[in-house]
Amino acid sequence: MAFENLISIQFTEAELSQLDAAMASIAQVLQGKTINLTPAQRQQYGSIAEQNKLFVNKAKEFMEQYPQHIPAFLNRWQQVGKQPTPSLKGAK
Repeated sequence: MAFENLISIQFTEAELSQLDAAMASIAQVLQGKTINLTPAQRQQYGSIAEQNKLFVNKAKEFMEQYPQHIPAFLNRWQQVGKQPTPSLKGAK
């Protein structure tokens, strides 16, 4: 069975410029707040297997819906504006 391209999007030059400006703005906000991991650090932290992503996403949803049930060692949700941000104790 052949797949068809069901979505065809074309951006104008003005839209592309607007997208580039938005991405640059995001990069500027994140400047100094993110780090690049070395290959050794990436290996240390590992990754989540595809079948486990559903479980992790469901756990995140429950944490957002029922913050009173979050274990104390996760240092609860910290409010930044209206968006909850998880914070782990001792995270560097």
